[in-house]
Amino acid sequence: MSINAKKIQVRKHVKLASDEDWKCKLDIWKVNESWSEDCKAAFKELSNLGDDWVQVAVICQDPERRCYFNCHDQQDKVFSIAMFYSKSRNRIRGIAQFGPYSQSASGVVHTGAIATIVDTVSGILINLICVAVTISMTLRFKQILLTEESAQFNCWIERTEGKKAIVKMVITSIDKGRTFAEGESVWMIPKNGNV
Repeated sequence: MSINAKKIQVRKHVKLASDEDWKCKLDIWKVNESWSEDCKAAFKELSNLGDDWVQVAVICQDPERRCYFNCHDQQDKVFSIAMFYSKSRNRIRGIAQFGPYSQSASGVVHTGAIATIVDTVSGILINLICVAVTISMTLRFKQILLTEESAQFNCWIERTEGKKAIVKMVITSIDKGRTFAEGESVWMIPKNGNV
């Protein structure tokens, strides 16, 4: 089974920049003043990747609920992200700016914050293609990420095996000189899934 050959079906909780009403709801997915200059420059670069790349965000339609990924009233104090999706490449690229509420030890980003980004971005990618749920995730932390640092990520579908999809992700420094974490997640596509 080749995911590349399947029709992309955008779920109602995921919005692409081409969606009609996305701009009024996605202020938290844009550059804000708390971002570092490196992060702002990386966002500008990602915004100009070409026609095949479109900004994507997760939105809860119910005002009484929030997606875990943006659950905090001062989101820039935890982490802020922006991500872009390429349908032809089945890939998401993006940036993350970590805030002071994301730390574990003094000034070091908590590995749970990194794991949240890996799980959520991988889930967004696979769920742009079909309904799927995480059955396992492996993370390898390579270097310490400081809260004042920005990071970029690259996420792609590595392969499929029957009703399983393997998604990989790498989180690096903006200049790609250092790798902070590598992740691999396995996603189960239920019998009623679309693939």
